[in-house]
Amino acid sequence: MKSKKGKIGRKLILSYLTILIIAFLVVGIIFSFTLRNYLLRQAVRELRNEGQKIAKALSNIPINKTNINKRLKAMVELKIAGKYINGKVLVLNKDKEIIFPVSVDKRLDNKFLLKLKRLENFKNKGYVIVRVPIINKISKVIGYVVLYTRVKEINELNKIIFNILLFSFSIAMTVALIISFVLEKGLVTPIAKLRDSMINFSIRNFNEDIVVKTNDEIQELAESFNIMAHKLRSYDESQKRFLQNASHELKTPLMSIQGYAEAIKDGVIEGKELDEGLDIIIDESQRLKKLVEEIIYLTKLENVEETFEFKEYSLKDIVEESIKSIKPLADERGIKIELKNGKDFKGYFDIEKMKRVFINLLGNSIRYGKNKIFIYMAEREDKYIIEVIDDGEGFKNNEESKIFDRFYKGEDGGSGIGLAITKAIVEVHRGKINAYNHQNLGAVFKIELPK
Repeated sequence: MKSKKGKIGRKLILSYLTILIIAFLVVGIIFSFTLRNYLLRQAVRELRNEGQKIAKALSNIPINKTNINKRLKAMVELKIAGKYINGKVLVLNKDKEIIFPVSVDKRLDNKFLLKLKRLENFKNKGYVIVRVPIINKISKVIGYVVLYTRVKEINELNKIIFNILLFSFSIAMTVALIISFVLEKGLVTPIAKLRDSMINFSIRNFNEDIVVKTNDEIQELAESFNIMAHKLRSYDESQKRFLQNASHELKTPLMSIQGYAEAIKDGVIEGKELDEGLDIIIDESQRLKKLVEEIIYLTKLENVEETFEFKEYSLKDIVEESIKSIKPLADERGIKIELKNGKDFKGYFDIEKMKRVFINLLGNSIRYGKNKIFIYMAEREDKYIIEVIDDGEGFKNNEESKIFDRFYKGEDGGSGIGLAITKAIVEVHRGKINAYNHQNLGAVFKIELPK
């Protein structure tokens, strides 16, 4: 497998940088636009305030060049918008003639000055302009104060502030990159460790869990991988046991068949013994056939190849039909089967397979019970509960935890396949089954089925 070392780290850093750049562009454009509008509004506001002050100062004196020059000698320039932008002052008399300053800014074109003199309302993109009338004590307009500043100066201030923002962003991005490299290493290293462990994973050589301490989804992934590895190992071990047990179970009847067949061929047994030998061959062949069929059936169930046909049916009827099927064997052993609290529970079941479940459980209870078998049925909020209880000696040596394993057999047990089949059928019905010893009686098999 070709290694792609560092690819995810590079993608993360590239994504991180892309987000930073986009964020800066969005913030920078919005900031620049907002700041420019703010500076324009601030310039208008401060020009108006200054204009009102000048108009008030000039309201009590005759509006002529001599008086105005004396009064406004120290007010040739204004500092506005946080004292960073220059503002210019023009004073017009009531005839709209410029009487201050003596020499007008040469950068102002004649068309612009003409409009200022006429006090026309116009929008000029190059300047911010404010006009304030000079009113005397008898509320008569005796002149005008015109204040203006160049928009270019506002844009330059905006540019300076934007450059400061850009410089700050550059420093922030450098720091962020350093942090991202550290985080990238902390992210990629455990992923690489997990990848290497997966590449080199072997069920038979998996001796140690992968340890990743990141307290995040990567650690959860490592823990999930460990759980999966243990399940695979457990399954592998169960498959080994299955093959060993299957070979042992198949070997026993085959050896009997082979032994009697060779004895008959060699003429070692004759007469009555010959008939007995042939009967044994037939019985062992049938047992071998049944065992093979059960193994195939269990394999189909566990691999979901066996088709299940679910129909709405009474669970009580399934139990009663199972009791009828197994009753001859129970009567032969002198065991009575009692159904307690047999309510008519309805649900969707594969009828034949559920019958097999109860026949297997009752057959097991008949094998180990003494006189009676009890079947209890109950209903909970979201499930049905069925318990099959015998009056035998119960489970020994903690065997209740093993009885559902394939080929596990207790004393006087059968093939060891029946209870494994039972468990597989119950689980396909989304239920669960477990076994334990009753407080006063023998073994208990408890089935829980969802409604």
